Amino acid sequence: MFSNCSRVFSLQEEIIMTYFYFIIGTILASFATLCAVRIPQHRSITVPRSHCDNCQHQLAWWQLIPIIGFVSQRGRCHYCHARINPISTLNECLCGWWFLQCAAFPAGPMLGYDCIFLTLILLSTLDAYYTFVYPLCFLGLLPLFWLLPHPAYMTLSYWLGLIILTSILLMLFTRQQLGLADVEIMIILLMIFDLYTVSVILFISSSLALSYALITHQKERFAFLPFLCFALVAVLTVHLHFV
Repeated sequence: MFSNCSRVFSLQEEIIMTYFYFIIGTILASFATLCAVRIPQHRSITVPRSHCDNCQHQLAWWQLIPIIGFVSQRGRCHYCHARINPISTLNECLCGWWFLQCAAFPAGPMLGYDCIFLTLILLSTLDAYYTFVYPLCFLGLLPLFWLLPHPAYMTLSYWLGLIILTSILLMLFTRQQLGLADVEIMIILLMIFDLYTVSVILFISSSLALSYALITHQKERFAFLPFLCFALVAVLTVHLHFV
């Protein structure tokens, strides 16, 4: 009887902690999105409270709840019925899911992976809204250097591949086909992953960007960094579960 009770309590604790990690992830994602939107505009991240971009009406407390606020309003402002940008809600869902993936890890790796994901959200949102990022934001990717095994730097093939790919990236940047932030993050990835993994990340991100351009009939230049970050998350997810 006591053993059954302990199992029930342990199951309840596990469920509570699962919800807790998910909620914390959504809250931090919402805050990261807010910072990405307001800081380039030189606005405070604390005041005024969030408001509708269309009618400027200050949001009620229930509208600020991550995910629930968006769903309860059916994706439209409660006051003026304008469409709400879904980027924040998408970030909240992805970050909540990511925090669940890392919940079983020891505290050190868990915090490292969570920091990486929040940094990717910050970089993606900055690029999506303003097509630029602050170089200091890349510091949030530093945990990658101690969480993941590094490629064999001393091999000649690695250095040749690194030089060739870096040259291609810089050439694309000078021709304005890639932004500086895209080049910077790919050089960081080349310093962390082997050339095959970087090629996979580039293939996934390019395929997603091409699909987006075809579906939306996008002819003008658009932010590529969100697709690159999404591909990196996909690779990291495979690493977490199968490596």
